[in-house]
Amino acid sequence: PNSGAKVFQEPSTIEIPGSESVASADSIHLLDEDERQEQAVIRALLDFGLKMYHDQTVADYIIHELEENELTFNNKALENIFLQYKEMYASGRQPTAKDFLYLEDRDISSLVIQVMEVQTEISPRWQEMYNEKIPTREDMYIMEMETSIIYFKLRKVKRMIQENQREMEQASNDDDLLERVAIHQQLKQAEMLLSQSLGTVILK
Repeated sequence: PNSGAKVFQEPSTIEIPGSESVASADSIHLLDEDERQEQAVIRALLDFGLKMYHDQTVADYIIHELEENELTFNNKALENIFLQYKEMYASGRQPTAKDFLYLEDRDISSLVIQVMEVQTEISPRWQEMYNEKIPTREDMYIMEMETSIIYFKLRKVKRMIQENQREMEQASNDDDLLERVAIHQQLKQAEMLLSQSLGTVILK
Protein backbone atom coordinates (compact mmCIF):
# COMPACT_ATOMS: atom_id res chain seq x y z
CA PRO A 1 0.00 0.00 0.00
CA ASN A 2 1.09 3.54 -0.70
CA SER A 3 2.23 5.26 2.51
CA GLY A 4 1.38 8.83 1.59
CA ALA A 5 3.36 11.34 3.63
CA LYS A 6 1.19 13.70 5.67
CA VAL A 7 3.64 16.48 6.46
CA PHE A 8 2.97 20.00 7.73
CA GLN A 9 5.39 22.89 8.09
CA GLU A 10 4.42 23.84 11.67
CA PRO A 11 7.06 22.10 13.84
CA SER A 12 4.73 21.11 16.65
CA THR A 13 2.15 19.58 14.30
CA ILE A 14 4.28 17.70 11.79
CA GLU A 15 2.61 14.41 11.00
CA ILE A 16 4.29 11.38 9.53
CA PRO A 17 3.13 8.71 7.10
CA GLY A 18 0.74 6.13 8.42
CA SER A 19 2.12 2.61 8.28
CA GLU A 20 1.64 -0.99 9.14
CA SER A 21 4.13 -2.64 11.48
CA VAL A 22 7.72 -1.62 10.82
CA ALA A 23 10.67 -3.89 11.49
CA SER A 24 12.77 -3.22 14.58
CA ALA A 25 16.08 -1.41 14.19
CA ASP A 26 18.98 -3.75 13.64
CA SER A 27 21.61 -2.20 15.87
CA ILE A 28 21.90 -2.04 19.64
CA HIS A 29 22.73 1.64 19.27
CA LEU A 30 19.37 2.39 17.69
CA LEU A 31 17.60 0.35 20.34
CA ASP A 32 19.34 2.40 23.04
CA GLU A 33 18.27 5.57 21.25
CA ASP A 34 14.71 4.25 21.12
CA GLU A 35 14.75 3.67 24.87
CA ARG A 36 15.98 7.19 25.61
CA GLN A 37 13.41 8.76 23.30
CA GLU A 38 10.58 6.71 24.77
CA GLN A 39 11.61 7.66 28.28
CA ALA A 40 11.73 11.33 27.27
CA VAL A 41 8.11 11.20 26.09
CA ILE A 42 6.94 9.53 29.31
CA ARG A 43 8.98 11.99 31.40
CA ALA A 44 7.36 14.94 29.62
CA LEU A 45 3.93 13.40 30.12
CA LEU A 46 4.41 12.76 33.84
CA ASP A 47 6.16 16.05 34.59
CA PHE A 48 4.26 18.46 32.36
CA GLY A 49 1.05 16.69 31.32
CA LEU A 50 -1.19 19.05 33.30
CA LYS A 51 0.46 22.24 32.05
CA MET A 52 -1.05 24.21 29.19
CA TYR A 53 0.13 23.99 25.59
CA HIS A 54 -1.69 26.57 23.48
CA ASP A 55 -5.41 25.83 24.01
CA GLN A 56 -4.98 22.33 25.43
CA THR A 57 -2.94 20.51 28.04
CA VAL A 58 0.38 18.88 27.31
CA ALA A 59 -1.30 15.54 28.05
CA ASP A 60 -3.99 16.21 25.43
CA TYR A 61 -1.31 17.04 22.88
CA ILE A 62 0.96 14.06 23.59
CA ILE A 63 -1.91 11.56 23.63
CA HIS A 64 -3.27 12.96 20.36
CA GLU A 65 0.13 12.94 18.63
CA LEU A 66 0.90 9.36 19.62
CA GLU A 67 -2.51 8.07 18.59
CA GLU A 68 -2.78 10.13 15.39
CA ASN A 69 0.64 9.00 14.17
CA GLU A 70 0.39 5.43 15.47
CA LEU A 71 3.47 5.91 17.64
CA THR A 72 4.05 3.00 19.98
CA PHE A 73 6.65 2.09 22.58
CA ASN A 74 9.07 -0.78 22.07
CA ASN A 75 9.44 -0.99 25.84
CA LYS A 76 6.16 -2.58 26.90
CA ALA A 77 6.52 -1.30 30.46
CA LEU A 78 6.69 2.27 29.14
CA GLU A 79 3.69 1.52 26.92
CA ASN A 80 1.88 0.31 30.04
CA ILE A 81 2.68 3.55 31.87
CA PHE A 82 1.34 5.55 28.92
CA LEU A 83 -1.88 3.52 28.76
CA GLN A 84 -2.43 3.78 32.51
CA TYR A 85 -1.83 7.53 32.39
CA LYS A 86 -4.28 7.89 29.50
CA GLU A 87 -6.92 5.89 31.39
CA MET A 88 -6.48 7.99 34.55
CA TYR A 89 -6.60 11.21 32.56
CA ALA A 90 -9.71 10.17 30.62
CA SER A 91 -11.48 9.40 33.90
CA GLY A 92 -11.00 12.98 35.06
CA ARG A 93 -8.02 12.44 37.32
CA GLN A 94 -4.90 14.60 37.13
CA PRO A 95 -2.10 12.03 37.10
CA THR A 96 1.52 12.81 37.91
CA ALA A 97 4.59 10.69 38.59
CA LYS A 98 3.45 10.24 42.20
CA ASP A 99 0.48 8.18 41.03
CA PHE A 100 2.90 5.59 39.68
CA LEU A 101 5.36 5.50 42.57
CA TYR A 102 3.11 3.56 44.93
CA LEU A 103 1.60 1.00 42.60
CA GLU A 104 1.55 -2.66 43.56
CA ASP A 105 3.58 -3.34 40.44
CA ARG A 106 7.04 -2.53 41.79
CA ASP A 107 8.62 -2.91 38.36
CA ILE A 108 6.52 -0.01 37.09
CA SER A 109 7.33 2.09 40.16
CA SER A 110 11.05 1.43 39.75
CA LEU A 111 10.90 2.29 36.06
CA VAL A 112 9.14 5.59 36.79
CA ILE A 113 11.87 6.49 39.28
CA GLN A 114 14.46 5.73 36.60
CA VAL A 115 12.59 7.74 33.96
CA MET A 116 12.23 10.76 36.22
CA GLU A 117 15.96 10.97 36.93
CA VAL A 118 17.07 13.97 34.90
CA GLN A 119 20.58 15.27 34.33
CA THR A 120 20.59 18.69 36.00
CA GLU A 121 24.19 19.77 35.45
CA ILE A 122 24.29 23.18 33.79
CA SER A 123 26.67 23.89 30.93
CA PRO A 124 29.26 26.61 31.73
CA ARG A 125 28.26 28.35 28.48
CA TRP A 126 24.67 28.58 29.68
CA GLN A 127 25.88 30.06 32.95
CA GLU A 128 27.71 32.73 30.97
CA MET A 129 24.66 33.49 28.82
CA TYR A 130 22.24 33.68 31.75
CA ASN A 131 24.18 35.53 34.43
CA GLU A 132 21.30 36.05 36.81
CA LYS A 133 18.67 33.43 35.95
CA ILE A 134 19.35 30.06 34.38
CA PRO A 135 16.18 28.60 32.79
CA THR A 136 14.83 25.53 34.57
CA ARG A 137 12.98 22.57 33.08
CA GLU A 138 9.79 24.23 34.28
CA ASP A 139 10.68 27.33 32.25
CA MET A 140 11.44 25.27 29.15
CA TYR A 141 8.83 22.52 29.36
CA ILE A 142 7.30 23.31 25.97
CA MET A 143 10.63 22.91 24.20
CA GLU A 144 11.35 19.66 26.05
CA MET A 145 7.93 18.26 25.22
CA GLU A 146 8.01 19.28 21.55
CA THR A 147 11.49 17.89 20.98
CA SER A 148 10.59 14.59 22.64
CA ILE A 149 7.63 14.17 20.28
CA ILE A 150 9.63 15.18 17.20
CA TYR A 151 12.38 12.68 18.04
CA PHE A 152 9.71 10.03 18.54
CA LYS A 153 8.32 10.78 15.07
CA LEU A 154 11.81 10.76 13.57
CA ARG A 155 12.40 7.32 15.03
CA LYS A 156 9.33 5.98 13.25
CA VAL A 157 10.27 7.62 9.95
CA LYS A 158 13.80 6.18 10.10
CA ARG A 159 12.40 2.72 10.73
CA MET A 160 9.99 3.08 7.85
CA ILE A 161 12.87 4.13 5.60
CA GLN A 162 14.79 1.01 6.62
CA GLU A 163 11.78 -1.21 5.98
CA ASN A 164 11.03 0.43 2.64
CA GLN A 165 14.67 0.02 1.63
CA ARG A 166 14.39 -3.71 2.23
CA GLU A 167 11.17 -3.82 0.22
CA MET A 168 12.86 -1.87 -2.57
CA GLU A 169 15.69 -4.40 -2.75
CA GLN A 170 13.15 -7.22 -3.02
CA ALA A 171 10.88 -5.55 -5.60
CA SER A 172 9.75 -8.16 -8.12
CA ASN A 173 8.87 -5.80 -10.97
CA ASP A 174 9.24 -2.23 -12.18
CA ASP A 175 5.86 -1.11 -10.82
CA ASP A 176 6.71 -2.30 -7.32
CA LEU A 177 10.11 -0.63 -7.53
CA LEU A 178 8.65 2.69 -8.69
CA GLU A 179 6.12 2.62 -5.86
CA ARG A 180 8.88 2.00 -3.32
CA VAL A 181 11.00 4.79 -4.80
CA ALA A 182 8.05 7.20 -4.47
CA ILE A 183 7.51 6.13 -0.86
CA HIS A 184 11.22 6.58 -0.17
CA GLN A 185 11.07 10.16 -1.47
CA GLN A 186 8.04 10.92 0.71
CA LEU A 187 9.71 9.47 3.79
CA LYS A 188 12.95 11.36 3.18
CA GLN A 189 10.93 14.57 2.82
CA ALA A 190 9.21 13.86 6.14
CA GLU A 191 12.59 13.10 7.74
CA MET A 192 14.04 16.38 6.44
CA LEU A 193 11.11 18.47 7.72
CA LEU A 194 11.21 16.82 11.13
CA SER A 195 14.97 17.39 11.36
CA GLN A 196 14.55 21.03 10.38
CA SER A 197 11.79 21.48 12.94
CA LEU A 198 14.13 20.38 15.73
CA GLY A 199 16.29 23.42 15.07
CA THR A 200 13.20 25.63 14.94
CA VAL A 201 11.98 24.39 18.33
CA ILE A 202 15.39 24.69 20.01
CA LEU A 203 16.00 28.21 18.68
CA LYS A 204 12.59 29.60 19.69
